[in-house]
Amino acid sequence: GGAGDIGFHLLGNLSTPSVIIKSTGNVGIGTTSPSAKLQIDPGATYTGVLTDIKNTNSANGNIVLSLSNNGNGNGINAAVTGFGQVAQFTTNSNTSATDAVGISTDGQNSKGLNVSHIGTNGNGTNYGSYTSTTGVRPAGSTNVAGYFSASGGTNNYAIIVPSTGGNVGVGTTAPAYKLH
Repeated sequence: GGAGDIGFHLLGNLSTPSVIIKSTGNVGIGTTSPSAKLQIDPGATYTGVLTDIKNTNSANGNIVLSLSNNGNGNGINAAVTGFGQVAQFTTNSNTSATDAVGISTDGQNSKGLNVSHIGTNGNGTNYGSYTSTTGVRPAGSTNVAGYFSASGGTNNYAIIVPSTGGNVGVGTTAPAYKLH
């Protein structure tokens, strides 16, 4: 490292620090030149879970990971090059209503969730948003793939399909009319 840097070495590798704290305050794990406040680089041959954050305290209201951005930018910016999911959220609750992902905003003219698909590669069907609910449920239960609600405003619209948005299909994947 440079002047003012602090390096932590593991036995057997005293030439390159495994963890470094730069004089700029940036911390690197697996890299000696972190370009962010925390940069983790496991190397090209790494396989497995990179970061595993767990909260084993079962009390309600515990937050496992909290991110905030008080500026004009992204709180989370994630990308996958190749095949795979950018994010997967799973909840395993058999006893109570639990949101796998909760998104809220109190900003004026803002979107709680903005999903866009931009791409020109390959053939096939591209989805800006795709939801599904599957699974065998006990008698009397209901699966709902999408639920939209709007209230509290002067004008409330649960769904808006722009006139340039094409056809809407109910029970079909190939609608031939405005409402099919």
